[in-house]
Amino acid sequence: MPSLRKKINKQRTQKRSRKYILFWSALVGFHIIGFFMSLNALMSARTPQGTTAWVLALNTVPFISVPTYLVFGEVDFEEYIEEKQIYASQIEPTIQRLHETLEQQNLIAETFKGSAALRDTLLPLPATRSNAAELLPDGPKAFESIFEGISQAQDYVLIQFFTIADDEVGSELARRLIERSQAGVACYVIYDDIGTKVSDDYLAPMHQAGVQSVSFNVVPQWNKLFRLNFRNHRKLIVVDGHSAWIGGMNVKADYMNWRDTMARFDGPVVQTLQVSFLQDWAWSRDEVLEDLNWQPKSHSEQGQDVAVASLPSSPTDGFERYTLFLLDVIHHAEERLWIASPYFVPDDVIVRALQAAALRGVEVKILIPDETDTLIARLAQFAAWSYIRELEAAGAEMFQYTSPFMHQKIILSDNDYCIIGSANFDNRSFRLNFELSAVVSDRAFNRQVTEMLQQDFNNATAIKQSDLDGQGFWERVRVRASRLAAPVL
Repeated sequence: MPSLRKKINKQRTQKRSRKYILFWSALVGFHIIGFFMSLNALMSARTPQGTTAWVLALNTVPFISVPTYLVFGEVDFEEYIEEKQIYASQIEPTIQRLHETLEQQNLIAETFKGSAALRDTLLPLPATRSNAAELLPDGPKAFESIFEGISQAQDYVLIQFFTIADDEVGSELARRLIERSQAGVACYVIYDDIGTKVSDDYLAPMHQAGVQSVSFNVVPQWNKLFRLNFRNHRKLIVVDGHSAWIGGMNVKADYMNWRDTMARFDGPVVQTLQVSFLQDWAWSRDEVLEDLNWQPKSHSEQGQDVAVASLPSSPTDGFERYTLFLLDVIHHAEERLWIASPYFVPDDVIVRALQAAALRGVEVKILIPDETDTLIARLAQFAAWSYIRELEAAGAEMFQYTSPFMHQKIILSDNDYCIIGSANFDNRSFRLNFELSAVVSDRAFNRQVTEMLQQDFNNATAIKQSDLDGQGFWERVRVRASRLAAPVL
């Protein structure tokens, strides 16, 4: 019996020893991995706050932060940038000819406010005049306009969305594209590799009809499931080089009920908008589309003279294009600055600019949703509450849209200047995603935007710091803790 007990104790000791060895090996291994990842974060993170957060987390709690960094961390863009430069050299002559055509036909707008030198540098192509513009303030109006436009296509259709769902709206899009493709119209579709999850059963009928599609992904295929950064978040439809739709909606049935906005443009700006599609298609498919319409059509004879600029942005830009443009807008606002975004998680530079605008007498109003659609959106909502004290102290106001979920992305400056597109008011859109917006300078169009947003504010509830102070301790902790995740929200 004693020998048996000794044997059992020895086995238990060996088992505990193996557990200790495994535990300490894993701990040391995670710390080593975390250390090298922190070096990568130190050399590549895009903000000081993001760098500090990653370096501390990766070296102190690597069990949590290493998997998180795999999902939200940086990625080497050198290969993508090199390939983009190759295609850019092929596309540049087309862009140069378009610029010359706009100049020759006197279609370049000169009405934008702000710093002319900065604006010219930030915009890849100049703002255009003689455009027609239509505001589409809900899903039914937007999809009716888009689907009708597709059905009238004679030469080509360009479709680009972050999300295309296999539901009634996605099925209607597929049906329209199949019908046009069978009629001889060239149809091209780009969707994001993470944002869109559709089966071969959805894509196969379109491919059989001649519709060409490609998923956009800058991350190696083996690693795509672990990378949520650097998504192609753009939403764009172009028909025949004559009409374009842009805004916040994806192809999904939810948008028939959610509060979101699109805009339709006809005129010279369509050519500038389709440049971003041309570039994304070239990189994704290793093919430069040759038969697109690059002849701008003026709408001045129809009494339409809306000034619009295409504002694409991406993490591969040499500078933060959208952030700098937005700062210019905020600095030059004189009377009004209204912001509607489902994600409001700006960095400190933007917050200080908003404070300065409010302190000099600009009416700064921010609209965020009350309802959310994802866990990340919920975290972003908590983080948004953390800005109330700073903004309220300067005189800015924040509102929550009650119901349904609000997904629109609009910035209105004064009475004649607005930005509408895919970009949220957060770090992910400022720095990490591929985005596309339209910048509109037209008093009549922006009066419609003003009326639309005023109605939204009427359907919203003002939120103040006193509301947060009245919450429980742990609710306030959750709000402040969510702010720490701002670099990746």
